[in-house]
Amino acid sequence: MTSPSSSSSSSCVLPLNKIVVISLDFGTSRSGYAYSFPSEKPDIYAHDSWPGGGGGGSNTKTLTVVSLYEDGKLSKFGYDAREDYDNAIFSNYKMVLFSSASREKTMVKADNCDQTASVQSLITETLKYLKQISLDKVRLGYTNKIEPSDVLWVITVPAIWDDAAKQIMRQCALDAGLCTKDDDKGSILFAYEPESGALDCIFEKTNSYSIREGETLLVFDLGGGTADFTGYKQLAGDKISSIVTRFGGDYGSNECNENFKKFLLQLLGDEFPKDMIEGNDFMQVMDKFESVKTSMNASSYINDSNPRSILFNPRTFGMTFDWLLERIEKYNTANASKIEYRRSGSLVIPMETFMTFLQPLFKNIVDCVKKKMLECPAISNPNFIFMIGGFSENYFLQELVKKEFASTGAKIMMQTRPSLSVVKGACRFGLRPSVVTSRHVPRSYAVEIVEEIAPENEHLHADRKVFFSNGKFYVKNVCSSFVRAGQSVGIDEVVVQAYQPLSATATQVAIAIFTSQLPDIKYTTDPGISFAAEIIVPLPPGDTIDDKSVHVLMKFGNTEVLVSAVQIKSRAVIEAKIDFAMTQEEAERRNQERLNK
Repeated sequence: MTSPSSSSSSSCVLPLNKIVVISLDFGTSRSGYAYSFPSEKPDIYAHDSWPGGGGGGSNTKTLTVVSLYEDGKLSKFGYDAREDYDNAIFSNYKMVLFSSASREKTMVKADNCDQTASVQSLITETLKYLKQISLDKVRLGYTNKIEPSDVLWVITVPAIWDDAAKQIMRQCALDAGLCTKDDDKGSILFAYEPESGALDCIFEKTNSYSIREGETLLVFDLGGGTADFTGYKQLAGDKISSIVTRFGGDYGSNECNENFKKFLLQLLGDEFPKDMIEGNDFMQVMDKFESVKTSMNASSYINDSNPRSILFNPRTFGMTFDWLLERIEKYNTANASKIEYRRSGSLVIPMETFMTFLQPLFKNIVDCVKKKMLECPAISNPNFIFMIGGFSENYFLQELVKKEFASTGAKIMMQTRPSLSVVKGACRFGLRPSVVTSRHVPRSYAVEIVEEIAPENEHLHADRKVFFSNGKFYVKNVCSSFVRAGQSVGIDEVVVQAYQPLSATATQVAIAIFTSQLPDIKYTTDPGISFAAEIIVPLPPGDTIDDKSVHVLMKFGNTEVLVSAVQIKSRAVIEAKIDFAMTQEEAERRNQERLNK
């Protein structure tokens, strides 16, 4: 089943060669899709009936799990993949892209065996699957044949991802066949997950509330891998503007699973076969915990303190019931706990103990937001706080947020189906990207220049080594900033810089870009500032340096850094690209190679 929802957004405009928007919500733990055909008041169709997971029902999203044959080819995806025990099963691979440090590990190990796969191949297979299943659905209700090239693909990404992670995702989308390289800029649009959720919260007309012009909202997007937070102000004309730099961290609900795993390994002790920990049977125990965790949602939860039961049969792992009872007794004595085991096959965990798997994550989420509220007065007293994402359905987390943020005066709201807010909002964003008028950039971006020492700036470089050339003094490694971290940048704001080659025989210009989370950056050699990317501009033909001089145009207010170039003399458009370093090691190597030229 695919359920429609109505939108209050103004009329939408798609690129001329596109006839439908398909949003792919590729989450760390769960994924889904939605689609919409442009109209004056477009309907958003979110697929909300994924089979699997036991219980005979359906799910609003499917699992982000891939199973591969031994030769690396796709076997199954989603719930089917999770039970494909004869093949290698992979999950949580999206988190490899989270940071420069995590991207050092390019190969991912299967959950149930020693087989490995590259993170790019796993992401590509995920996008390929979502592409095909969404196209099949859209084609059912459309008389003309729809090809991938007819689609504006909107892919959701965490707001806290860096530029390199988005670059990898774009390449994977190309490899998955969503479009061709010649048309990728007009065919693939990234949507920030919490921002997409905000659009659904604001513009879904079936909502029981309305947000007036000038009111502010804070969005908690709580998923499996990350917790993303953003804030917006409602503007006239059904538009919104950012009021805070997007923030968050790897505070996803998977942390609860890791806490349970640590508990279980401590309970079972050193005698438990280590090779079993990465096998199918242990993975099924972890899946049982996931089921219990997700069942604690506000719509079905009965507020009691009853223990939680996790199916566990020691014989599956070559151990006896008496051995397990002895281990439980030792654990209870050492930790003053009351874990029990029922011969019917369940570990019985008191609610007090079970909550220790969840509470550290709850604290991280609350502390992260409170810290930002102290730093940024614009979000300290929002009119609304919206909780979206699958983990926001947790009853105990909802109650904690209500308690901890009651003093802000905000109305704390939960969507009817918060796990679908992001995918529906992403579809709305694809229909009208201009709905977000500005964003706060999380990083400063700059180029390195050699600056002439003049009377008006001499005091700025008093502690730097200078050099003398052609009768003038200069200082090296000076940052010339395009935008500063925390700055509000309009989506149509363009930074223009003129560049010319050193020689008329040059065929391209490579412009080194440095970034920092610091708002005020002075020298590229200072701590906290690092090489991040190069803008590559192929130079037009010509006999003189003037013939090859170009203007480079940069936009920092979109969901990706966009670059383009024009020849100054003829105004001819030149295809430019920006190439981000994937890891810190690569950044240091490329910067050194640049300096050695």
